[in-house]
Amino acid sequence: MRKALISTFLVVLFSICAVTELRASPDSDADEPFDMGMGRRGPTWREWQKIIANVEAEMRELAKCRTEPDRCNAAERRFETIVKEAKSKNGRAKIEFVNERI
Repeated sequence: MRKALISTFLVVLFSICAVTELRASPDSDADEPFDMGMGRRGPTWREWQKIIANVEAEMRELAKCRTEPDRCNAAERRFETIVKEAKSKNGRAKIEFVNERI
């Protein structure tokens, strides 16, 4: 009987702790109930912003490469060739093709 009472108490205690941890803190974004740092002030959001900025910069460089192929380095030319060849494929065949080339 004592083990059952202790087990029940521990289950209730852990449940209360879990619910408390899962609640959004008052200063976090309403759409972030698990407080994983994705809010506009969180470190994960800031890292994603850096990644997005880097991708956008690369996209601009590739657009220049398409208009002025002489400015491309070897890696950009290779990437552009892979993209052109992959456009003709669909589904898994496209994924397999790109994975093989990269």
